[in-house]
Amino acid sequence: MLKAKAILSGCVIFLFGCASNLSLPSDTARIRFVATSDLYSHVYSFENYGCKGGRNFEMTIQQGGLDIDTSDSLLGMPLMDFDPKSVKEYEHPAPQRYYGAVSTNGNIIKYGDSSASSINLFCAVTFSVKFQPGKDYEFVHKVKLTEDDIDCSVLAYQLVEKDDGSFTRIPEPVLPVFGEKCAEEFN
Repeated sequence: MLKAKAILSGCVIFLFGCASNLSLPSDTARIRFVATSDLYSHVYSFENYGCKGGRNFEMTIQQGGLDIDTSDSLLGMPLMDFDPKSVKEYEHPAPQRYYGAVSTNGNIIKYGDSSASSINLFCAVTFSVKFQPGKDYEFVHKVKLTEDDIDCSVLAYQLVEKDDGSFTRIPEPVLPVFGEKCAEEFN
């Protein structure tokens, strides 16, 4: 009898553990940030529109990783088409509007006939997305920093399960966030 209770208790714990990994709490969304550049991408969030409220540092990511173990920063979201070292995933309260920013800076060296100079380049992009409970979102930071061209953008997707059980990326509208405070924060 004692052996049967132990086996039954083990099964209940095992099943409960599996069930908790299958679904999100009803008041959260899962978020994935992806870096596509070997430059550091610094991710921030703000309490309010226009970069108002406190600037909260979320994370730094880099294509290929930061030479640290990031396995604990993955939640098992679908469509993992990136190097896991280039990705961070976490849960965020939902429904809630997210006010975010990603900034990157880097140096290029310009060679002249008898000299070399270092040019510091910087870009930042601010954005806003409304998260829905139980949904998965992916933000891809695209960066191109050259002396002649600076391109800095965030592409947002909702990861949606199709009828056949596979997943697809649906572009998510990203609202730009403007304001004098944003210019001050990233100038």
